[in-house]
This record gives sequence, structure tokens and C-alpha cells, in this order.
Amino acid sequence: MRTGGAWRGPSGGAWTVARLQRIGNWGRADEAIGRRWEEVGLVALASLLGGPRSLGARTYTPRAILALADDEDVRREVHASGLPNPDASLLGALPSGEGILQPVDFKWSLERAELPQVSAATVERLLDADLPAVAAHLGEVCAAAGLAEGDLERVDGFFFAPDHAENRAFLASAANARAEFPLTPVDVLLWPVDAAAFFGPLAGWELGRWLAEMDRSAGLLEGVEGAERYFRLGAGFAGALVRLQTPLFADEPAAPDARAELSRLRTTRRLYTTADLATYLERLMAGREALERTFRELEGSIYPFRQFRADFGGRTPAGEGAEEGLPAGHRERYRAVRAALRARLRQEGRKLVAAGQSEAGALAQLKAEAPRLAKAAQEIAKRVMSQAG
Repeated sequence: MRTGGAWRGPSGGAWTVARLQRIGNWGRADEAIGRRWEEVGLVALASLLGGPRSLGARTYTPRAILALADDEDVRREVHASGLPNPDASLLGALPSGEGILQPVDFKWSLERAELPQVSAATVERLLDADLPAVAAHLGEVCAAAGLAEGDLERVDGFFFAPDHAENRAFLASAANARAEFPLTPVDVLLWPVDAAAFFGPLAGWELGRWLAEMDRSAGLLEGVEGAERYFRLGAGFAGALVRLQTPLFADEPAAPDARAELSRLRTTRRLYTTADLATYLERLMAGREALERTFRELEGSIYPFRQFRADFGGRTPAGEGAEEGLPAGHRERYRAVRAALRARLRQEGRKLVAAGQSEAGALAQLKAEAPRLAKAAQEIAKRVMSQAG
């Protein structure tokens, strides 16, 4: 059961929502859940077509869905615009025939829902912007639905979220009431979720099922809350083992057998429950994340963007795609420079480790040699810019 934002399991250990999210994101669980909910949400949203939808004192009939999340060209164009946007919109008509466009955003967790994201003003700014792929997509959907694109009234929309204990609790919470834009039941459509069908296709689910059986809690998988908990643990434990078994300077990640490794830890370390395993992995991951952070900081300090900009910012005429005074394409070229620099640092780090240094020791030596590496990075940047023409 859940008490005060925590789930207390049969072993008595408390799992806070924040802790489960942190563990799950060792294996990018939030990202996987979000993508899956967009997929499931679009299918579920289609079931609303043809039925009445209330708009306060008015009612309209949805005829089609304008999806902004499942078309790669549209998604890329919207992302590049920087404009806030909903994932989709319902298009329909009032009994009098006038067209309606109502934005919809798929949110697994309502704690992350910002009401302006589904406002009429937000979708109006998006659709009135110079976005050819969005305009073409809207025109196609309107034509198929028998609606006049230019006559659509943009109205406030809603969030499409799973009927989940956490979401119901948030709607009734003091935190929601204190928010700048509190959510009301009118702003949300809670949708029932089949836990096994939802989580089944996701990497980490089968390991999560095994963890639930290990805890003698397989019955919890029948509900979406319990299923989410064990999916996050499965994805997170698997992700942690990949990172822990991948050498810091490796070019490719390791591919451990997560279930076999967790079984080994159970017997050799006497870690018999998911709570025991989580505590052990949290300790190891704290050290691992510190090393990874130090490596990222080292890479960034050797050849920061400001140095690249000073070296090359004025050498190519600005054109379409120029950003913040930079010539077009320079941000992509800087990313190429960073990728080449990262490969160089990994290569030198592997040599130091092969010579007997620890990963932490190798990082310290690379940091001490930053002036030499900075010169090497400038040579890499010159090569990348020369190849780019």
C-alpha cells in the first residue's frame, strides 16, 4: 500500500516515488514509459471519435486526431521551433457545423502537467507559426475529416493520463491546489490501463516480473501501480548492471545477463529482496555516477563551446539555421568535435588503465594533462571544420 508518497512493501521497506524514479532512470524508465504512453494514448484517444465531447455548455463531436508526437518530420519541426506544444489535438464539429480543435497532451504523471501546454493560446501560436510540416499535416487531417482548416475554433484542451493512484492523489493534493495553474477534473481524462499489456513490450518488464516473484509479490503486477514499481526496478537494475560492468573508457556498453548477475548477488552477498539489491546497487552507482560526471566535466573543460566559438565563430558567413550569431551548422560541427575528443580521451584512458592505473587515477592524470589535450582538441576542431568546407 502507499502511505504519504511511499509504497511500503511486504518486507517493510519504504519505496518513495522519487527513489523508484531515480532507480528506474538508471535504465531510462521514464523515457520508456513516456513513449509507451504516447503510443497507447493515441490508440485510446481514437475511441473518443464519433462520440460527444463536452465544452462547458457546448458539445462537439470529434472526427479526427491531429497527432504531433508520432510523425517524425512533424515532431522534429515542432522541436526545432522551440514552441510549447501538445502531443495531439482532437478535431471535430459543433452541431451547427463549426469546426473545433482541442489540444490533448499525454502525461503518465500529472505532477509534470503544466496547464498552459494544452491551452487554446498555445496551440494557436503553434499552428500560426511558419511550420510547413505541421501545416501540411493539419491540412491532410482536416480534408479527411471534412473540416475547413481556416474555420477551426481553437479551444482549451486536456491531459490524457492513466487512471493511477498517484494521479488521483495529485489531483486532490494541496500541491496541486497551490500551483499557479491547478488542475481540475475538467482538465484531465483518466484512462484505465491494462498493466501487463502496457508494460509487456518494454525492456525491463520481464526482469521486473522476476523481481516481483522473488519478493513473493507477483499479485501486485495485476495493478498498474505495482506493475510500474517492478518495471522501474527491472529497468533500473538492468541499466545499473550495464553501467557498472562497462569500463569507464569503453567505446561500447557491456551486455551483462542481468538476471544471472542479480542471482549471483543474491547468493554471494545475501541480497534476498529487491530492497536489499536496491541499497547495494545505489551504493555502487553513487561511485560510478561520480566517475562519469568527472569524465564529462573533463571533456567539457578541455574544449568548451566558448573556445570553439572564439576559434571559428566568424569564419563562415551566417545563413539559414544560424543561431545566436553563429554560422549555420556550427553547433552540429561542435558536436562532431566533442565526439572525436571523447574518443581520443577514451583511447588515452584505456592505455593508462592497461598500464595499471585505476579509472579514477587515469582520470586524474588526464586532467593534469589538460593543456596538451586542449591543443589536440583544437587540431581535431580544425580537421572537422576543414572537412565541412
